[in-house]
Amino acid sequence: MGNRKFLVAIAPIAWAFLASSASAQFYLRDFEAPPLSEAEMNAGIAYIESNIKMPDGAYALTDYGRYYAQERGIVYAFYAKPWGGEGWKPGVHVVAYDDLPGVMDGGCDFIDVVYVPSNKAIFAECHGLA
Repeated sequence: MGNRKFLVAIAPIAWAFLASSASAQFYLRDFEAPPLSEAEMNAGIAYIESNIKMPDGAYALTDYGRYYAQERGIVYAFYAKPWGGEGWKPGVHVVAYDDLPGVMDGGCDFIDVVYVPSNKAIFAECHGLA
């Protein structure tokens, strides 16, 4: 899945997560910032890996191949449970935003993550089932 499709798939959920009240509405673009340096990206990944609350039904963090990318100062991640011949590799992988993998369903075998460094907000959600 290309990066724009990834954004479209998770953005409405992330917007709701970042809203401070039911009547407020925020957009990810409201939190955009200059690109992260390599050190800032590594610090962001470390923060996510240490503080993420995995969604209900998810496996342990280390059971996933974790693919991280950043765009406009926001960190996006795709977690994939390695199985079969799909090529998902265990561990942490930093990729270009345009190369961030993705699928449309699969339940908690796949998780989308958004991290906004400016307020240290982490959003994580399992995929749905087709």
